[in-house]
Amino acid sequence: MHRAFVTGWSDILILYELILVDSTDPIYNPIWRQGCYGIPFISRLGVLCSLYNWSLGIEFNLKPSWTYETVFLAHLSLSGFLIVSSLWHWAYWDLEVFVGYGTTNLVLDLNQLFGIHLSLASILCNGFGFAHISGYLGPGLWTSDSLGIVGSIRFLKPFYSFLGLDPFCYGVISSNHIVAGFMGTYISLWHISSRPGPLVYKLLSMGNVEEVLCSSIASVFFTTFINASLMWYGSVSSGVELYGPSRYHWDNGYFSLEVERRVTLNSSFFLRHFIEVH
Repeated sequence: MHRAFVTGWSDILILYELILVDSTDPIYNPIWRQGCYGIPFISRLGVLCSLYNWSLGIEFNLKPSWTYETVFLAHLSLSGFLIVSSLWHWAYWDLEVFVGYGTTNLVLDLNQLFGIHLSLASILCNGFGFAHISGYLGPGLWTSDSLGIVGSIRFLKPFYSFLGLDPFCYGVISSNHIVAGFMGTYISLWHISSRPGPLVYKLLSMGNVEEVLCSSIASVFFTTFINASLMWYGSVSSGVELYGPSRYHWDNGYFSLEVERRVTLNSSFFLRHFIEVH
């Protein structure tokens, strides 16, 4: 039910922004200046057009299959299915789907459940990096330059090297998802096929469903912390055209210093040219 609430909240947020967004001038009145939050995340994954024939200033020759409105409908459908699923689990909560280790009793094996969920998440992570971001089956990812001028959707070729562990390397995004997906799949198979010792099982409270649910807060907090840090400090995955400048752009005068540098460079060039001519 919590996941249904989150999906429904994002769905309402998308609908609210689609109703209020002004798409007449995507250059001087971008979505981040209008306070949009959901549309930038959708656009970063390759959805740039609307069913009402407007986009983020990028023209397409073919009509895309995914638009902002279809994303809204997909979230709405997912939220409804999750609500139905939660109601079913509330009605049939006392499940007996696994044979207990060393016994013939049917139990709810939380260790195998963790392995199954981890395997599904790892397959999705690997597919996202291998198919969606790299362009094999998907549109790619939003990329741009440091000044936010040439932003567009492009394919990201995986870059398997320690040199790619750099905040300005796009290839590490796809390679990270591919490697993490492979490692997660291997670990999930190990959790499904192997059993923990009695001491580890007792210390980690693997038989207590409340402890298992509470431990998921750590992974959610880690993901939230990374995402908030990237948005706050700026990164290649947070395009300036979509999310706007970070606070460090403003504090360090990044754009004003670049404009001043270019003006000084051009002034020196024209001054030398004028002296050489005369």
